[in-house]
Amino acid sequence: MATPSVDGLEVVDLEADDLPEAAGVPARGMRDNPMHVAGRAMRWIRALGARDPEEPHVHLGPLAVDAHLQGEGIGSRLLAEHPRRLDAAGEVGYLETDKPENVVFYERHGLEVVDRADVIGVASWFMRRSRRATGGAP
Repeated sequence: MATPSVDGLEVVDLEADDLPEAAGVPARGMRDNPMHVAGRAMRWIRALGARDPEEPHVHLGPLAVDAHLQGEGIGSRLLAEHPRRLDAAGEVGYLETDKPENVVFYERHGLEVVDRADVIGVASWFMRRSRRATGGAP
């Protein structure tokens, strides 16, 4: 099934075996093929979008700290500021992560797991922070 896209191009749901020929690019393997990567990315975006809350919310992410800077409190400082801004605006917060170690980190900052699913074969957690009546700590 084709879906209209920008500039008259179409996005087509292809089977994995169709991708090298569809791309017209010789590939060393499926993982190297740009159409395979694009198809996988589109499935990922659709799967995440299907779980996005219908309620108005502020979506955090993707968020990452370079490996050589991890453990220095950068992520914690960012996530200390984010709830303050949510509270000031009276907003709900939402994010997803595919790293189990991040679940505990985000929970420390007031988010709760509301769903868990495998998305394109990757374990993913969907997290929400409720609207708070007043500003302050998470």
